[in-house]
Amino acid sequence: MAENNTNRKPLSALAVKNVKSGFLSDTPPNGGLRIIVNKSGSKSWTYRYRMDSKLKQIKLGNYPSVDLKEARMLLAEKKKLRTVENKDPLEERKKQRAQRKAEQEEKAKLAFTVEQMCELYLTRHVEKKRTTKGADETRRTLNNDAVAVLGHLPAADVTHRMAYNMIDAIVERGASVQAGNVLREFLAAYNYSMGKGLFDDDFVNPCLQAKSNFKLQKVKLTNTRGKRVLNDGELSTLLNWLPDSKFTKGQKGVLMMTLLTGCRTGEACTLKWSSLDYDKGIWHLAETKTGVERSVQLSTQAIQFLKGIDKGSSEYVFTQRLGKPVEQKKITEQMWRMRKDGTDLKINRWTPHDLRRTVRTSLSKLKCPSDIAEAILGHTKGGVQGVYDLYTYEAECKEWLQVWCDYLDTLKAVKNVVPMLALA
Repeated sequence: MAENNTNRKPLSALAVKNVKSGFLSDTPPNGGLRIIVNKSGSKSWTYRYRMDSKLKQIKLGNYPSVDLKEARMLLAEKKKLRTVENKDPLEERKKQRAQRKAEQEEKAKLAFTVEQMCELYLTRHVEKKRTTKGADETRRTLNNDAVAVLGHLPAADVTHRMAYNMIDAIVERGASVQAGNVLREFLAAYNYSMGKGLFDDDFVNPCLQAKSNFKLQKVKLTNTRGKRVLNDGELSTLLNWLPDSKFTKGQKGVLMMTLLTGCRTGEACTLKWSSLDYDKGIWHLAETKTGVERSVQLSTQAIQFLKGIDKGSSEYVFTQRLGKPVEQKKITEQMWRMRKDGTDLKINRWTPHDLRRTVRTSLSKLKCPSDIAEAILGHTKGGVQGVYDLYTYEAECKEWLQVWCDYLDTLKAVKNVVPMLALA
């Protein structure tokens, strides 16, 4: 490429405008400044210089966005950097770009909140690897505690102490198993994003130290097979205490429905009016923990109880604010608050799930055949029997649930408890 200004005259605005090909060079004191015509016809400014015996070139801008006057000002800055500060303009630009990139990445990390991190883990990993039901449970596990408490914070700013305090609050409300579930999934959410390179290489998962702290304190966060069964005296005390307890109306209903039918508290929480058939005396469960549809048989006491509840406008039978279904964790939280303020039931510590175990144990005490008692609780048959014996024992379940509820009526001082609860 031949140089156009062979007379070595200083560049002029007109010359720069009219140059059609090749390049033009400026003269001292602006030596090294060039206007280059690119193959596309566009023009750009460059500074050509020697540094450490090497010939180098750095772009100063595009013409006409940068005119001749501005190009000479930029040239002066680069020359000062090279001659006065003894710094290579090209290398300095690379450093500045690297610094800007690091700053942008840092800003992106600060903007990456705990809520976004959990959502990424749920949508990119959990929902692809687990069943729909399992993914929904994991979403509730993270959103109800981790996201609710820490969701607004930058994920990189969460310390192990923050993670520990969040989990410890769940333990304090008496939900140790839930605390373990939250810790496990929260730790996995961090690991997933770390694997995606969304944190610095030296970032440490805050859940690891939190987990270690619980181990040092010997706090058990895993499920222990429950053995608690309420005896007749405790059941009588419970039934008389429940109507005036500090549980909400919906929470009382969930507990009573569990006791009358042996259902899971989670199933009672999401009971819909549309799933009830009073004529047939059944509650149809389309979604269950085992994934098998079933019909829960309703005793006369259960039907009386349900008919006494104000239907309202919600599709759910047992509701909290805005017609939403009662949440299982809210029942546990309320039990914890009552223990703290001394308004809890004055018997040995119990949980909502203990009611289901009490129903099953009491059925055996009443001589209910094991297969029927298991069917009442919605347990699936195992092994070869589960493959070949598909009988559901619906008539027998109705018969024995009626026996059970009649037995409840015989307990001391429980008369009229069912209608009282429906109106409480």
